[in-house]
Amino acid sequence: MFFLLFVDKRSYFFIPKFVFILCNTKFDLSSSFLYSFNFFIQMESLINSKNPLAAFNAPFFLSLIDDVKWRDTFGKFIQYAFRTSVAFLPDLSIADKQTRLATAETLNTAAGHISLGRRLFRFMRWTRNLHNYISDIKSYNPTAVGIVHASASIAACICEDITTLGKLGLIPAHFSDQFIMPGNYCWLTESVSGFIIHGLRLREASVKLLNTRKLYQTTKAGESDPNLVYTQKQSYLKALVALHMAQVNFTKWVCEVMAASHDSKFHSNTKLALISSLISAFVSTYSHSTKFLPKETY
Repeated sequence: MFFLLFVDKRSYFFIPKFVFILCNTKFDLSSSFLYSFNFFIQMESLINSKNPLAAFNAPFFLSLIDDVKWRDTFGKFIQYAFRTSVAFLPDLSIADKQTRLATAETLNTAAGHISLGRRLFRFMRWTRNLHNYISDIKSYNPTAVGIVHASASIAACICEDITTLGKLGLIPAHFSDQFIMPGNYCWLTESVSGFIIHGLRLREASVKLLNTRKLYQTTKAGESDPNLVYTQKQSYLKALVALHMAQVNFTKWVCEVMAASHDSKFHSNTKLALISSLISAFVSTYSHSTKFLPKETY
């Protein structure tokens, strides 16, 4: 885990032992990542075609653009790409100091505008989270960590909405600023609980992949009905996809813990927090994009 290269000593308690158990779990790791190539294979015809407009998958890309959550995650990626660039500008010698300062100011201003726009995208998001939470309670008995995760998410969204109103000047800033740190603590609680939830899901997905692969190999080796072999192969491929997405979601929550712990003043490694937020935004954008792919893609 390359995060350990940046983390300081006060951040070690965010990496429980079972992370290393998860990392050492014996599953077909390389095969599961083959799914990621299916996302980009849709661009192959666009690149190789003599008529790019005819090959362009308009419904897929229009679906992304029309989706508010996708725009939020992609906006977050651009925002933290700018902020991460600003953080590393002093380490570069590509221009004089005055040029670097002017570039940093421009990028910071752009990142601030994007941040405010994303806040407006997410405004009142806690109502959807609350509705989902109530629906989940009615449909099944959630675990304790699931309840903590949902409650922290709702509280963090409410705090963010209050601070957003303060940034817009609709309520006094001295009042809204009081909700910044409580919001960060709620975000950290949401991140740690999400880390645990998705760590367990990753473990479950790896075990399921092992079982389905063994069953498929056994069925394929024997003189079985071709339809049964095909069914087992489809189950195996679905398990690969499930494991890949579990890896993606787990990565997101590892990054969220690193970023939230920084904003909650548990460590002071700003570059680690920025890189973590950038990676989290990238994998979130990727994960949400796959929901719009046609089923035949995988």
